[in-house]
Amino acid sequence: MLGPIIFILVVLVLSYLFGEFFRHFGIPKVFGYVLSGLFLTLPALKMAFFTETNLEILKFLADIGLILLFFFVGLGIDFRKMRSFWTTSIYAGFFNTLFPFLAVFLISLTFQLPVEVALIVGLAAAMSAQIISIDILEELNLLRTKLGELILTIGISSDVIQLFFLVFLVSLLNIPISTLSFFQVLLNIVLFVVVSVIFYFVIAPFALRFFEEEKNEVSLFTGIFILSLFMALLSEALGLSVFVGALVAGVIIRHLLTREKKAHKIWEEHFIAKTVHVISFGFFIPLFFVWVGINALLPKTLDNLSFTLTITILAIAGIIFGTLLGVYLVRKSFREGLVAGIAQAGKGDMDLIIAVIALSSSLISPQIYSSIIFMSLFSILLAPLLFRSVIHYYFKK
Repeated sequence: MLGPIIFILVVLVLSYLFGEFFRHFGIPKVFGYVLSGLFLTLPALKMAFFTETNLEILKFLADIGLILLFFFVGLGIDFRKMRSFWTTSIYAGFFNTLFPFLAVFLISLTFQLPVEVALIVGLAAAMSAQIISIDILEELNLLRTKLGELILTIGISSDVIQLFFLVFLVSLLNIPISTLSFFQVLLNIVLFVVVSVIFYFVIAPFALRFFEEEKNEVSLFTGIFILSLFMALLSEALGLSVFVGALVAGVIIRHLLTREKKAHKIWEEHFIAKTVHVISFGFFIPLFFVWVGINALLPKTLDNLSFTLTITILAIAGIIFGTLLGVYLVRKSFREGLVAGIAQAGKGDMDLIIAVIALSSSLISPQIYSSIIFMSLFSILLAPLLFRSVIHYYFKK
């Protein structure tokens, strides 16, 4: 039993050291987490730690981290904050998802990839990571400014729009395509929506009242975690994915906890969000990104370097231009659109999730997987550097 514990200890120590090292230079910690996974694939470390049991345990913990990550993303979606920039965020979120998806999807076809593989690469290219933009804004003390609110609102819209892309993808991944018609996929989604409505109006309110009777924070957190796992497993049973259910559970629970101020004190929202954040980002989510790095074969990108560089450039440019266009159409501000677009250009969560799911389902090759990992890592490095460069331009009179 000590073997797996030592392995997890080594993984946590390395992910922490790598993450803090890059954070010191203003680079998001997720970059360090993935690199620590790559570091573990060195022959000496691989021979010492890569037993079947150790990898199975790490994979299980990484899956739990994914569920918690999506639940935390759901807790962070506040539609009320979108009111002041509602139209702008919808336009920007739509275009910064559509442009990179179409560009990378079409270019992937020209590289003679199968349609299914091109679809997956296009979806990964369309994903942006709000957590990267939050890190950038926090570091520069811009989170509570007008610009910060605009960027976060666009990020929320992008997350919601990208969710529909992700739902479609995982629907295809979890059920064999050859035996599933488009009507059946659509029916599964409709059934999940119906169940989500029942969960929102009946199941969740009743369960929250029950768990709150003890007036104990631990009991409330346990109950909410049970609800999130319930929705995750239910969505899996309906042919979607545990991750979709976890995200929807987060959105619903946040709304219920803040809907009635008398029945649900506002501190409960912060307590739940903070607790999930600490548990997820302090333990489970770093393990997921280490797992991503372990499965990456970056030398494989040299075999397909032109494809890797092309999709990387198109993905970043597509997100920046799409955001810029959306902001400019509504607010007529090139400056705001450019800065917001660069803030959205960082990847590092859903794109990596799509790559991991697709690889584990044998829908993409290790070479394509590694190309997506390179695209993500490069954007994580580039986005903060570009943002610091243009922020002075934004505030220039």
